Amino acid sequence: MKKRWVLLPVCLFMSGCVMNAPSMNKKMAASDALAVSITAIAMDQAKDFDSTRVKVIEIATELRKFVDTGNFSDLPSKDAERVLIGHLASKGWSSYSYIVDSALAYVKTKNVNVDKIGVNNVELIKIALDGVIRQATRGKSEWAVSLLK
Repeated sequence: MKKRWVLLPVCLFMSGCVMNAPSMNKKMAASDALAVSITAIAMDQAKDFDSTRVKVIEIATELRKFVDTGNFSDLPSKDAERVLIGHLASKGWSSYSYIVDSALAYVKTKNVNVDKIGVNNVELIKIALDGVIRQATRGKSEWAVSLLK
């Protein structure tokens, strides 16, 4: 029972409640952890785990390349999600919008400059997408337990 309480200070520390502002290292860890968790939950709900795995890796890799190109960091923060979702839709991948949600999960919890999303937040998005890819790669269908069961 005591071990559960150890997580509370860690979560508070990571979120910046104990400190004025978390370091970029802590932000990267939080962004990665959220993306990995969301991906694991979503994949466990998939009707066909193995084909979903392949598709998630393909989509997250494509989004990672998309974020690396152009001037994504110069986009107004309100447009970042719209642009990523639009990119998914243009490829016929709208049903995989949770990948964008997981990539932006941590960034959305922070106060983001509204004029542009910025280089650091783009780095957090890329780290989250790497986490999505890593989780999809290492997950196994025989380990999946649906939350709906």
